[in-house]
Amino acid sequence: MSMLKYAAVAAMIMAGSANAELVETDWLADSDGLATLDTNSGLEWLDLTLTDGMSINQVSLELGDGGQYEGWRLATASEVHDLMRNYFGVEYIEGEGQKTYSRYASGEQIDDWQYHFGITGAEGRSMGRYDNGEGQSVMAGTRNSGTTYIDYSRGTLDNDSGYDGVFLVSEGGLTLSSQLDPTLGGLREINDASDVPAPIGFAAAGLLLTVAGYRRKGKSS
Repeated sequence: MSMLKYAAVAAMIMAGSANAELVETDWLADSDGLATLDTNSGLEWLDLTLTDGMSINQVSLELGDGGQYEGWRLATASEVHDLMRNYFGVEYIEGEGQKTYSRYASGEQIDDWQYHFGITGAEGRSMGRYDNGEGQSVMAGTRNSGTTYIDYSRGTLDNDSGYDGVFLVSEGGLTLSSQLDPTLGGLREINDASDVPAPIGFAAAGLLLTVAGYRRKGKSS
């Protein structure tokens, strides 16, 4: 990610939510493109392809020291709802339970979402799981047909699927992009060197080598 692009993203954040959009950022190495900044919330989201096929509980075990996803955390239901609302215009309605939206996303929205979050399953599925706050796994995302999903039931937190990744977020300071430009996250500032995360651990380094082969999120051809 070039310094010119960093400056452009920082300008978007300064301009406010009216210009909110998804912007590619780098997690472990320059130009790896493994994370996405939501300029509306200031959160960075890890590519769903990196957790594809794992249950929420399996991913949780890798969030601690030395884990593959050290420093990231599970996205909350409200954070996923906000992301879906701001990007697709899909509104979560309290009390409706499992919700499959027949409202179709535009082709441009689908392509952009898949580009940033990756392809997690057949037919262009680009979907992620999260805890609904009641200890149940639910899913949000879209697919080539344009159907947009939110709070779609996936069973318990131990259930996995070949169709979904798991939504992980960071408030900033974890990815390479936000270390180079602390204003990207918008929610925290790195004031001195002691705030900068330590070099990546062996597990994350191994993950970087794994994803280096396909370079970018399993994009559709």
